[in-house]
Amino acid sequence: GMYPTSLTFSNEELRGLLDLSKQYKATYGKDSTMPGTEAPKPLTGKSVSMIFQKRSTRTRVSTETGMNLLGGHALFLGPSDIQLGVNESMRDTANVLSRFNSIILAR
Repeated sequence: GMYPTSLTFSNEELRGLLDLSKQYKATYGKDSTMPGTEAPKPLTGKSVSMIFQKRSTRTRVSTETGMNLLGGHALFLGPSDIQLGVNESMRDTANVLSRFNSIILAR
């Protein structure tokens, strides 16, 4: 398929992702002792478009906060901002967003 799943990765790759997530939690988590200004910003210059058809407070807040902590930018697109399949096809919308964003999150 086009999107990775847990079946896409080898055991070694999954272990690597889990280890990286532990490092990120230690660096950026609430118990981190590193000042935010000193933490690495690996997503500097990256952006995520978040497409929401229904409200989702946790997903929006966690994504916006995470992108900010990692140096990136999150763009919220609610139902009044983007009408999927109305004026532009889903494919056209995806093509436009993918040209300007590193990540597209759809919820």
